[in-house]
Amino acid sequence: MRPEQIEIGAEYRCRLERGVVRVRVDGAAEGGGWMVTDVEAGQPEHVRRHEQFRERWSTPAPAYPADVAETIAETGAYPPPLDRIDGERLANDVKSRPAEFDPDRCATPRCKREPAMTYLGKPLCQACWEAATRETTNDGAESAAKETTMSKKSASKKTTKTSKATKTTKGKKPVAAKPKAERKPAGDAKSKRLSALDAAAEVLRKSGKPMRSQEMIAAMAEQGLWSSPNGKTPQATLYAAILREIGTKRGAARFKKVERGQFAFNG
Repeated sequence: MRPEQIEIGAEYRCRLERGVVRVRVDGAAEGGGWMVTDVEAGQPEHVRRHEQFRERWSTPAPAYPADVAETIAETGAYPPPLDRIDGERLANDVKSRPAEFDPDRCATPRCKREPAMTYLGKPLCQACWEAATRETTNDGAESAAKETTMSKKSASKKTTKTSKATKTTKGKKPVAAKPKAERKPAGDAKSKRLSALDAAAEVLRKSGKPMRSQEMIAAMAEQGLWSSPNGKTPQATLYAAILREIGTKRGAARFKKVERGQFAFNG
């Protein structure tokens, strides 16, 4: 099949490693291709080439609303399952995102990691935030070192002038000039914060029961582990990230899918 014939939310006969199976297209993958779900096994898969799609399933699944499918195709947003989507709300949320930065992606060019915090108005992942704060800390340390050197030179000049003055003064003891106090080096970087995916794994481990992505987002915020950096649909982003980890790490993943839309900690 041609790429333009593949629709998000529709079902197709698709050739995977285990043979031709029935799959549902969930959305576009970050590295190219499509993220699909094996309808029979309920297992997420990554289809890289459009030639793997054979034909549309004889009884097509209900597709996303036209406006939602259009906004997903334009922005590359990963949608939640059809049975939990509010079409009008998702369409408005995606359209209302600022054009400058996507709150669900790191603002650093060519960085594809998930943002963990907002720094100077930009959503940044943990690694990019550490790099930015490290540059700021180094600049502050260099400025402090220059000012310390200048203060030492000034103090030495005052000491020299004082010693010369004491030579011409009789009956008085020379008084050495006191150098200025050195500035303290720049403070340490802020303590590291958990990413949304790590926080979700911690919440599931503590709860010991299956949860949906929306419930995990609420529990993460309540426990102070992670909160969305102005994201409109953090539950959709978390849902996609969990599916990617399950599809990539399989048995070694921290999550396992219990029912449709529900995940548990894979301990």
